[in-house]
Amino acid sequence: MDNHLPLWIRQGKKDAGFAANAWEPLQPLLEVVARMFSVEAVVIDSSGVCVAGSGPYKEAVGIRAPEGTALAHSLSSGGQTMVLNPREDTACLECSQRDTCRDQANYTAPVEIDGTIVGAVQIVAFDQEQRMALLERAEGTFFLIAQCILLLWRTKKLTPASRAAAAPDEQSLADLVGNSPAMLYLKESILKAASANGPVLITGESGTGKELVATAIHNNSGHRSGPFVPVNCGALPESLMESELFGYAPGAFSGAKSGGEKGLWEQADGGTIFLDEISELPLALQVKLLRTIQDGQIRRVGGGKFTRVNARVIAATNRDLREQVRRGAFREDLFYRLNVIPVPVPPLRERREDIRALATHFIVRQSSHLDSRMVVVDQQLMRRFMEYHWPGNVRELKNFIEYGIHFSKDSTITWDLLAGHFDAGPVVLPETAKGRLKKVRTDVAADLVRAAVAKYGLSVTGKKAAAKELGISLATLYRALAREKEAAGE
Repeated sequence: MDNHLPLWIRQGKKDAGFAANAWEPLQPLLEVVARMFSVEAVVIDSSGVCVAGSGPYKEAVGIRAPEGTALAHSLSSGGQTMVLNPREDTACLECSQRDTCRDQANYTAPVEIDGTIVGAVQIVAFDQEQRMALLERAEGTFFLIAQCILLLWRTKKLTPASRAAAAPDEQSLADLVGNSPAMLYLKESILKAASANGPVLITGESGTGKELVATAIHNNSGHRSGPFVPVNCGALPESLMESELFGYAPGAFSGAKSGGEKGLWEQADGGTIFLDEISELPLALQVKLLRTIQDGQIRRVGGGKFTRVNARVIAATNRDLREQVRRGAFREDLFYRLNVIPVPVPPLRERREDIRALATHFIVRQSSHLDSRMVVVDQQLMRRFMEYHWPGNVRELKNFIEYGIHFSKDSTITWDLLAGHFDAGPVVLPETAKGRLKKVRTDVAADLVRAAVAKYGLSVTGKKAAAKELGISLATLYRALAREKEAAGE
């Protein structure tokens, strides 16, 4: 790809203040993401110096990106740009590299951590194949690179020099991977639940990540400085449930500690108690739980006095509690007391747009934890991932990836390797029916895009305003306009 090497790289010199090892862990991850999405990518830090790159951009590491480019503009303005016709688009008119640019398309966006822009990423296409990949996958590629940067910070793989500007707290939602409408709604629900004080009931199938959701609510709440105490109600022996939850007084039973013992509820004082599998609590204990939530006080087993405990209550279940109430297996009053703030978690099959991002996220994380080599998912297997009904949800995908990392050959997880792990599953909607539904959705979306663009115009500012009104990203708007142009035969 030397013929694609931008002039600013060929003529550039290493920045004197660049610490070569500061961002080094990002380089192999960036190459994996770029290879998976069939594009090239380059990352600059907050000072404008290139810190990682794929393809020809490997040569750019240590060189400062020139002023007047999309990368420099994104870093200074915090804005994103999508260029589908380099040297001709409005965004390129003032570019200092316009005359020598060899891109066929690019997408540029800043990386923001805890409200601070710590760098910028540019996704680049140098040929028609890469251009098509960029048009479809630019945002997903950017998202995963930003996730890699955040993951390296969390695991302290970035050195202090590179982490200085990146100081996110534990309140972020970064562990909830995905940018689909279903996930965006979930993240919004989490923040709303975190800002309130009432009990939260998280519902969702097994493997959807309900404890992650509970943790995110806690980390964004007023109780975040206190402990987060998870309790798996289904794993507690029924004979010990009450003493485990509420503790016991001295001499409460044979073998009890002389000073008594705090229960999990008291341990959560000032923080959050997370009651997972709440439906597994026996009816007798549900009565005491209801009283504890209502009064904010607990009484230890064998004790006579009540102790006030300030703990936020979050419960979760993979069962239909309304049906449990109808069958008499769950108390109706407790259900309504817990269901003050309901937070449903979508199954993976309802957010298939996130599967590619999740797969890469697990590859990065598992390879880091296992100190293993980086791998990629081949296209045949990724197509199967996208079609699969995922009865085990995100946990099942994570298990697939971990198995693949251990047993893959040539650094590629293939369909042949994992074929036997897939559940046969339900009958899939016929392609003809799916095609008709997709056409209806596409036609409606096209009408909305045309109306918004007609209202605001085709300038860069107009397109940004149109995208904002439609509630979509600028890159999505550009894709819609490109499809319109193609359909019109232009």
